[in-house]
Amino acid sequence: MSESPRLAIALLARLRGLWPLLVLVVVAWLGWREMKEIDLVAVRGLLRETGGDLILAMIAITSLNLALFGFYDVVALGPLSRGPSLGARWMVGMVSFAWSNFLTVGPLAGPALRLWLYRPLGVDGPRARAALTGT
Repeated sequence: MSESPRLAIALLARLRGLWPLLVLVVVAWLGWREMKEIDLVAVRGLLRETGGDLILAMIAITSLNLALFGFYDVVALGPLSRGPSLGARWMVGMVSFAWSNFLTVGPLAGPALRLWLYRPLGVDGPRARAALTGT
């Protein structure tokens, strides 16, 4: 192997700890760029034109959707006798679903967020991964 590839591999190995920060910075930058494109005056106008009943219906349907999809984790982790509690499972499922679907970072954030949220609840990695993959 020539010297250039070895140097590149060594540099990448040293930067390994910075990759999560670099990804976060890039995602934040892209998100901020998109957020600046929102025309707040137009959004305000659309909200004024939309009836209160429709807005309440959308909020109710969104809440129902979150509540129902929170139950995925209740079922996926198996018997409740193994823990965590039904409420804790549901909360992790609801937060993960909301984060991954409404904030549109789905396949990247949902599974990682579940693994992170389940760790303090005593769910080990293999069990959490099995629940995520259905195996």
